[in-house]
Amino acid sequence: MRTNQTVVHLNIGRMTIQGVSHGDHQRMRRAMEREFSRLAVTARNMDWRSASSVERMDPRTFPAGASAEEIGRHLAAEIFRELRRSR
Repeated sequence: MRTNQTVVHLNIGRMTIQGVSHGDHQRMRRAMEREFSRLAVTARNMDWRSASSVERMDPRTFPAGASAEEIGRHLAAEIFRELRRSR
């Protein structure tokens, strides 16, 4: 059986988050991956080939006490919005 799956590769060249430990950085990355995957599934009709890259995002400030998971989900949602806007 053949499935019609789209594979999206997200390459983040550099991400600087001040005040985040190495362990939190890994948790944030995993949360970003999960959230981006979840969002991608909701946009099954999106033509990913027509989405251009997001070259740079302006600095963001997160609420004090935001967890690594919350920051990761927020960043994934912002990247996803930028990619949808760039089509």
